[in-house]
Amino acid sequence: MEATNSVKSPGRKHYYGFVVVVVMMLLMFPASFITSCASIFFAPVSKGLGFTVADYGVTQSIVQFTTAICAPTLFSKICRKYNIRYVLVSCLLVEALGFAIRAVAVNIWMLYLTSALLAFPMSTLFAFSIPILMNEWFPTKTGTMLGIISAMQGLGGVIFSTVGSVIIANYGWRACFWMFAGIALLAVPLAYVFIRAKPADVGQTPYGMEKLEGSTQKGGGLVPVGISAAQATHSKLFYMIHVALPLSNAVSCMSFFFNSYAQVVGLTIVAAGVVASMLQLGTMVFKLTLGAVCDRSVRVGAIYFCGSTIAALCLFLFGTTQGVLMAAAFLYGGMYSSPNLFGPLLVKHVFGTKDFTKIWGRITGASTLMGGLASSLWGYIMQAT
Repeated sequence: MEATNSVKSPGRKHYYGFVVVVVMMLLMFPASFITSCASIFFAPVSKGLGFTVADYGVTQSIVQFTTAICAPTLFSKICRKYNIRYVLVSCLLVEALGFAIRAVAVNIWMLYLTSALLAFPMSTLFAFSIPILMNEWFPTKTGTMLGIISAMQGLGGVIFSTVGSVIIANYGWRACFWMFAGIALLAVPLAYVFIRAKPADVGQTPYGMEKLEGSTQKGGGLVPVGISAAQATHSKLFYMIHVALPLSNAVSCMSFFFNSYAQVVGLTIVAAGVVASMLQLGTMVFKLTLGAVCDRSVRVGAIYFCGSTIAALCLFLFGTTQGVLMAAAFLYGGMYSSPNLFGPLLVKHVFGTKDFTKIWGRITGASTLMGGLASSLWGYIMQAT
C-alpha cells in the first residue's frame, strides 16, 4: 500500500508517533490520580471530615455514574468533533481544578461535586484518547502501544500511592490534593506542545500501514474498516460485550478498598499504601504484557487477565499478612488493567474502526455505570462485614 505524494512514510527513528506515545505515557501520571491513587484518601479524608469510608466510596461512584451518563453522548462526541490535542488540554485543566477544590473541601458535598468534574478527564484520558490516538498512529501495534501507555497509569499509581501516603502521614491529605492539582496543571503544556491527533498533521503516514490491506485516504490516512454503530448495536456480540466488560469493571472496583482493608486487618497507613502500590505495579506489568498478547490473540488475552484475577482472589481468602496481600494485589492488577485496555482492543477486534468511538462510548457508559454501582456496593459490604 502506497502513501500519497503529500505525506512521507518515515523510518522508525523519525516517526513522530513515538513522541506522541512518550507524551501520553507522561500524561498517565496525572491520570493515575483519579482512580489509581484514590484508595489512599478513603480513611484519612473520612476521618478528617467526619464521615464513613463507605460515604467516601460514593465519590468514586459519582465519577463512574457521571461517566456512564456522559461517555456515550457528550464525551465521545467531544472526542470525535474536536482535535484530541485540545481535548486533552481541557481535561487536564479540569482535573487540576477538581483536586484544588478537594484540597479546600469542608464537607462531603464538595467532594461529590469534584467527582462529577473528574469524570471528564477520567473518560478522555483513559477511555477515549489513548485508543483514538493509537488507532491513528499505530494501527498494526495498537494493543502493544495501548499497553505501554496504560502501564504508566500503573507506574503512576505505584509512585504516587506511596508518595501520597507519606505526604498524608506527614502533612495531611489536603497537601496531597494540592500536589496532585499542581502536577495536573504542569502537564498542560506537554499536551498542547507535543500531541498531534494523526500522522497527516505532521506530514507522515500511520506506522506499519504498508502491512495493511486497503487504500489510503487523502493525506495518507487509513480508511476505517468495520461496521457502523447502528449495525453493531443490533448484533448479539454487542450485547455479550455489554455484559462481559461491565462485569469486569465491577470486579476491578473492589481494588479501591485494598488500602482500607489492609488497615482494618492491622497494617499501618504506610504498609497499607505499599499494598495499594503493589496493585498499581501489577497493573503496570499486566498492561505491558496484556496489550502485546492481545495483538496476537484477543482470546488468549482474556484468559490471561481472568486467570490472574482468580489467583488473586484465592490469595485474599487464605491470608491477611502483608506479604500475602501484596502478592494478591499484584495479581489483581490483571483485572484492574482490563476495562480500559482489553475493552477497546476487543471492540476494535470485533467491530473494526469505522465507528469505533461511538461503539466504545456506548459500552463505556454501561461499564462505568456498573463500576459506579460496584464502588458503593463493595464499600457497604466491607463496612457491614
